[in-house]
Amino acid sequence: MKSIALFMYYMECGGVEMALVNFLRKIDPLQFHIDLYLVEAKGDFMNIIPKYVTIKCLKMSDTEKELVISRQIRHTIKYGIRKKRIVETISLGCKYALNKIRKCNFPEYKTVFSDKVGLFPTYDYVLDFHGYLSLTTYLAAYVFRGRSKSTWIHCEGWIDKVVDYRDTFSKFDRIFAVSHTCSDKFNNILGGNRAEVFYNFINQDDIIKQSQVNLPIPVKKESGYIFTTVGRLCVQKGFDLAIKVARIIKDNNIHFTWFFCGDGSEMEALKKMVSDYKLTDEIVFVGYTSNPYCFINSCDIYIQSSRYEGYAVTLMKAVVLKKVIVTTNVSGSEEAVKDGVNGYVTSHDAKEIAGKIIQLLSDRSKLEQMKVHAASRILVQKESEGLLKELLIP
Repeated sequence: MKSIALFMYYMECGGVEMALVNFLRKIDPLQFHIDLYLVEAKGDFMNIIPKYVTIKCLKMSDTEKELVISRQIRHTIKYGIRKKRIVETISLGCKYALNKIRKCNFPEYKTVFSDKVGLFPTYDYVLDFHGYLSLTTYLAAYVFRGRSKSTWIHCEGWIDKVVDYRDTFSKFDRIFAVSHTCSDKFNNILGGNRAEVFYNFINQDDIIKQSQVNLPIPVKKESGYIFTTVGRLCVQKGFDLAIKVARIIKDNNIHFTWFFCGDGSEMEALKKMVSDYKLTDEIVFVGYTSNPYCFINSCDIYIQSSRYEGYAVTLMKAVVLKKVIVTTNVSGSEEAVKDGVNGYVTSHDAKEIAGKIIQLLSDRSKLEQMKVHAASRILVQKESEGLLKELLIP
């Protein structure tokens, strides 16, 4: 039986974490032993990891974990002193300073894990599914031994940095990007065509089944149209932009309810913004939900206002549910939306986004026509299934 090591920080509610779960579900447990290494075994998605996956937490002291997560030595030193771990803190500080003098990439990770090389088993496949030039990338490239190593590019936002990490990417046999935008950008920067497109898996049958559940939040008939946006409440996802769009739509005397499905660090700031914009009757903060699909299924238009993405999984879920989509022009939007056919791809300008939504709502025939085209969109999954069989050979 072949062995696989994969890496993730936590299993919080997020697109990459859900993509990992669907990836794991595609692997035959009778042919592969799978170890999933986490910084901490926590998060809403812990309970949906397949039972045949062995969870392993990376062994670190609290001070080491502070350095790994914060990536700031000053913050770590203050933490270590506060916890009265003086000797360990001084040792970490000296190692970190030496790594900085040597101009090492990943100085914080090298400080914690450089003496742990060789302590982990050798695997047939080492998969940095998390990516992002993070701790997981360092571990897969430099700490864990594997007969074949692969890394993933889930987001275009950090790809400009790869030019300084040629050595790191040379350690990987395969480099997978989750959209053509990501692969093209990576290949243009480093030259060649090493990055291949590997679309994230989604469970279409499960999405359709869960979408049939009644909404847990009642919607009054006089509420008008229904919009839905799903994602973490963070700067990347652009919920603040969505609020500005909502204000413009309201100013055009259009009645609507807009569901924000997700939780995150920007929750309170966004709630205040909604209050300031006088949209408390229109925008509903659903919070974290294990079933956002019933909200997507109920909407007239699915709206994505992200500033950047890698492969917007939520867009593909909206495609599965045959929804008309209005999305900002981010990586992955081209795979989900054919502009003017099953939705619109816009800039990050609130007026333009609102204009496309208002245009759809004022032309019912156009909206209905787009719904027909939305039902005919084909999801690209077979290519990834073929790549998976090619990558993991029993």
